[in-house]
Amino acid sequence: MEKADVRVLPLAAYGFAAGVNRYYLKPQLTARRGWLAIAALITAYELAAPEGELLSEGADRALKTHKAAVIGSVCLTAAHLLNILPEQLDPFHQSLKVLKGRR
Repeated sequence: MEKADVRVLPLAAYGFAAGVNRYYLKPQLTARRGWLAIAALITAYELAAPEGELLSEGADRALKTHKAAVIGSVCLTAAHLLNILPEQLDPFHQSLKVLKGRR
């Protein structure tokens, strides 16, 4: 793959996602669309990332210096996605309530 091609990949991924959104998916926001957008963004980044800068390689470096924080963040995110935490103890849920102005 040419270096110029790598620079265009994020734009191409955005165009593809916009086309899928416009012509395939319904116009309102849905969780399914959110997950598709996250997957498209991660894929575009991984394809365009320079050598040694994949997301997993960055996580490996962070584990060496901030092991507890990385493991805690991953476990907290997993617990949130699996609905293991009660709403009152879920920092993701509480943060969104504050940001949206609901208490």
